Amino acid sequence: MAMQVQARRGSTTFAEIEEFGNFSAKSQRYICKALDIARGEPDPRARWARTELEAAEISAQRQVYSAITSIRSSLAGEGEGTKYHSFFLPLMGMAQFDICVSPMRSFAEFRFLYERLLGGRARPSLLSAFSAAMMLPHVAYTRRALLIPSMSAAAMQSWGRVEPLFFPEWIER
Repeated sequence: MAMQVQARRGSTTFAEIEEFGNFSAKSQRYICKALDIARGEPDPRARWARTELEAAEISAQRQVYSAITSIRSSLAGEGEGTKYHSFFLPLMGMAQFDICVSPMRSFAEFRFLYERLLGGRARPSLLSAFSAAMMLPHVAYTRRALLIPSMSAAAMQSWGRVEPLFFPEWIER
């Protein structure tokens, strides 16, 4: 029994690594940067900012990601009668930020990041937050046109709440 669980965890971890490996280098870098910011690294600008614009985006991302703790808390109580809007609106705000500034080109990349930011319990809400944030009027039409097709396969998936196992880290060259 324990061997089966270990084998399943190993195959899940490998699948997550493989999925991450299929993302563009820009998306991989963004995901790793976002995870560092979410972990509360002391000064992520020193590690990640290559320009003044990137430094400003990192500062804004730190502020946007300050909602993570309350979103996680709301998700933890979801089964106990927590109202959906108590975490959905802040989640949509975070999603809107990442959709606008990130190089992510698909819902799969967004889902990968947000499973790690918020945990497996967030998974059933991610497609809704992604869709709602993407349709806000200030999101460029060209950005929407790129992202919309990536949602069709995701809409047909079952949303388990298993926690992700692989958390990538950026390795400098």
